[in-house]
Amino acid sequence: NRIASGRWLDPDAAEVSFEDDIAGQLGVKLNDEVTFDVAGELVTARVTSLRTVKWDSMQVNFFAILSPAVLQDKPATWITAFHLPEQQAAFTQEVVSQFPNITVFDVSGILRQLQTILDSVAAAVQFLFVFTLAAGVVVLSTAFLSTQDERMYEASLLRAMGATSRQLDQAQRSELIVIGVVSGTLAAAFAILIAQLLAVQVFDITLTTGIMPWISGIILGIIASWAGGKMALRAVKNTPPLLILRSAD
Repeated sequence: NRIASGRWLDPDAAEVSFEDDIAGQLGVKLNDEVTFDVAGELVTARVTSLRTVKWDSMQVNFFAILSPAVLQDKPATWITAFHLPEQQAAFTQEVVSQFPNITVFDVSGILRQLQTILDSVAAAVQFLFVFTLAAGVVVLSTAFLSTQDERMYEASLLRAMGATSRQLDQAQRSELIVIGVVSGTLAAAFAILIAQLLAVQVFDITLTTGIMPWISGIILGIIASWAGGKMALRAVKNTPPLLILRSAD
């Protein structure tokens, strides 16, 4: 609970604090007087604050909180939230059997359903990641294929001037590694940026990324670049240079 406007309750005065959204739906503003029906008895309190509530915190929260002075002589129901390990699930049945006036709400089923939904979303995101990575390899191969003729001509000239196959392999390898490092670094940077924006703006949590996304991005970038480049540049080294030079003439 965070106070969005106003001040907190005076325990000795007839005051009430409203959750911000429900106050907007009811048209309730600061300093308004609101009357509640408590078991047939009417009590009136003045609105002194509006609160923002995190309803997904699994803690006890209320739309309206009244000062103790208003409800001190009124009938009350006690409420709490607690965590119970799965191996002690029989505890709730024992409590209800000994105290029939206690009502227990088990939210573990809701949490399991939520976990199933999150797992499905994670699987969909992972599939999208693999599909995007494969598409990137195809696009990179296409980009290399579009310059294949120029690369074959350059390789033929280098061979004619005495360059060995090992030197050509090293040049290709260096180019692919640089492309992989640059693309992996950019991918990791944008992924971390989007994750931070979602964590702060949507989920309201603190996200700690560490160094692993950077390392993973660079490694995957190099692998993708190597796979796409090797498929497209295989003919550059295997084509006889004399054939390329003659066709150029």
